[in-house]
Amino acid sequence: MELVIALPLVFFALIGHPIAPRGLTPPLARRITCADEPKDEFSWWPGVWNYSTPGFDPAVSTVTASPDGCTLTEEFVDIHQQRQHTTIRYDATERRWKRVVADPFRTYASTGVFAPDGSISFYETPTDRETYRPADGDHVHFIGEKSTDGGHTWRVLFDATYARQQSPSTVTFIATQGKDTVSFEQFTRTGNTITGVWIPNNGQVQVHDYVLTLDSAGQPVRYDMAVSFPDGAGHLPPTEAKYILEFGTDSLTLTTGRTKPLTRRMAMKRGTYPAVGWSVLDRELRLTHLRAVHADTGDFAFTQISGGRAAPAEVVSVRFVGDSAIVGTTHYKVDAAGHILGWLLDSGVEARRVPPMDAKKYEDGLIAADAQAEAAARAKLITLPAAALDRLVGEYVLNANVTLVVARDSNTLTIKTGPRPAAELLAHSATLFSIGRALSGQMIEFETDSTGTATALTILAPGGLKQRVPKTVK
Repeated sequence: MELVIALPLVFFALIGHPIAPRGLTPPLARRITCADEPKDEFSWWPGVWNYSTPGFDPAVSTVTASPDGCTLTEEFVDIHQQRQHTTIRYDATERRWKRVVADPFRTYASTGVFAPDGSISFYETPTDRETYRPADGDHVHFIGEKSTDGGHTWRVLFDATYARQQSPSTVTFIATQGKDTVSFEQFTRTGNTITGVWIPNNGQVQVHDYVLTLDSAGQPVRYDMAVSFPDGAGHLPPTEAKYILEFGTDSLTLTTGRTKPLTRRMAMKRGTYPAVGWSVLDRELRLTHLRAVHADTGDFAFTQISGGRAAPAEVVSVRFVGDSAIVGTTHYKVDAAGHILGWLLDSGVEARRVPPMDAKKYEDGLIAADAQAEAAARAKLITLPAAALDRLVGEYVLNANVTLVVARDSNTLTIKTGPRPAAELLAHSATLFSIGRALSGQMIEFETDSTGTATALTILAPGGLKQRVPKTVK
């Protein structure tokens, strides 16, 4: 009898359930799965989100869930295309959610359990945690905290916000001069966040990636912009040309630079728009706002961003006449809602609104063409003797605060101002040099005396702009 009794016990241990009496259906073994738990705990998470943290680059996050809701993945991409991948998976055995984050710097794991208020904290260690706290259906707070007393109290390291993207709308403008496309801009608005790129190509390709955040009244709150230049070899490396503008009630906080950011504050009223070159995002927003409140006239305040600075606000008048909007002295063709349809500049540049394009494909095409043109231009450069270069060396005073220092480095010249790194000058002739590349948006032309010794230099910028800088006499 002992053997007969023992057999069902062994069989039960092997198959996971006891033998049923004859004539009865054996009960199925209960397997703990995600479906046994409230899998809708994360129902608020899937979607496309705009991510923002004060002092950090904005980003876009795409969260997807598996069909059973047991696994969620987040693809996070910031304005510079740096990526982070997060996987959150329910562990049915431990009855916990587990998270793995892989960012450009490290990969780390954490576990979490939902709290009664609907938030979930993932603990990497007992004293390091990151919490997702839904505020409503369209906003989630993501809070990083650290404890130094074993978890009794916590210090907030960051408090980021995820804002769900609404139905996006994309606007595209092309500007041409003759047969050449000299400017491309495309931006997409989702809720109060506008993400875009402006690419002028007037002597040198410049890629301006930006994100503009608006308040509930449609006024600028924050503007992030990074400027990149093709290196002539088919790449688009990041540069120090990075701007963050934070608009307060009566002031603007400007942060510039990437590796050593510099922050300064200046007086400026809320309602001022950031303006950059031929980008028309600022005017598009202002004109549609005026039309939305049925105004035929108004004003337009903007701060011009260039050279690591934001200029004091300028204010120009705006008035609508028929199918045109006159902003200052520039006439824009607009529709009934104030959307810009096109404009014509005295320089002959003509711009028009066009259907959305593949901006990345357009950008890649420009970078590839730039690499080919740079190679061809470099083949035409010349080499000057050291004695000829030495006659151009010296200090050139632009104003009381800016001195351009031209020096010889072996068989080439360099130019430097302030703490910025020196840039190479490439010789196209005995007196004409390009800065940094054979194809450059800025050129230097030296004035020389009868002996070939420089007496001044002229900075040649796109659009025919010139700035003469005399050489100091020692």
